Amino acid sequence: MTEPNPSIALVPVQSASLVRKSAEALAIRGLSELQSRENANFWFQRAVDLLFNPPEELLSSEDPDEEIRRERQLCLLKAVEYDPCHVEALHNLGSDFQEQGDLTEAVAHYQRAAELGSLEAKCSLAYLFMNGSGKPELPPQEGDETCLSYFCGYAEQGNACAQYMYGKCFHYGLASAPKKVTQAAYWYAKAAEQGYAPAQLELGALFESGRGVAQDNVQASNWYCLAAKQGEAEAQYRLGSQFYKGLGVPEDIRQAEYWFSLASIKGFKNASVMLEICKAGVSHAVMERMSKENAGNHG
Repeated sequence: MTEPNPSIALVPVQSASLVRKSAEALAIRGLSELQSRENANFWFQRAVDLLFNPPEELLSSEDPDEEIRRERQLCLLKAVEYDPCHVEALHNLGSDFQEQGDLTEAVAHYQRAAELGSLEAKCSLAYLFMNGSGKPELPPQEGDETCLSYFCGYAEQGNACAQYMYGKCFHYGLASAPKKVTQAAYWYAKAAEQGYAPAQLELGALFESGRGVAQDNVQASNWYCLAAKQGEAEAQYRLGSQFYKGLGVPEDIRQAEYWFSLASIKGFKNASVMLEICKAGVSHAVMERMSKENAGNHG
């Protein structure tokens, strides 16, 4: 009878042990990554909630707008700390830094999100380059044309951010685009129908003024309302004005007060003045009469 070779007998046992340890390591790593993603999503959602439903202690602070912005940015940074590939958090951070005027940080976060496949981040980068920020390598004219084709390509693919930016180019004659407000309205509508709040605001403003589309206060109020519900401060102010004046919606000073209060929290110009007028119960008709009397006294 042949004696068993001890070295051979150990091989299957060692292999099983290695496989088990590798599986355990992979499972631990997988759980760790899952936990990191969950933590990142938690902090990102918290940042979103701060935008739409800020806590009372922040609203009652000396500078609520700045306190909310600071707290929101901390939440976004925490999200990226847990998950460096969290595209939405990276793009939102880029937007926050852009609003603060820190274009170096804005570009860095946009670029990271763009590298991870975010079309919104790519459009945001193109917009910065188009406006001479972010140090594009292309000559100005060539850079403009590149940005315009960039927006066009993604807009035609159905990306809402690109559609909005492409519309903006036609609205204001940016990036070598001709000023064509009808074209702007077309692309704003495409983005607005997808729920993109900045486009809803711009489209509402075009309907209010009758530029590029037939003047229609009902349409204007509808688009303002959709953008306002997403936290767009200017849309909140404009919707408040529509309710105050009874344009496209029934005249309702309480509704006007509500929307002016939201815009005021975000520091939108004139919102706090209109809020106090509504609180005092001064109707639009009274304001109009007072303005005419004041103009007559100075005539």
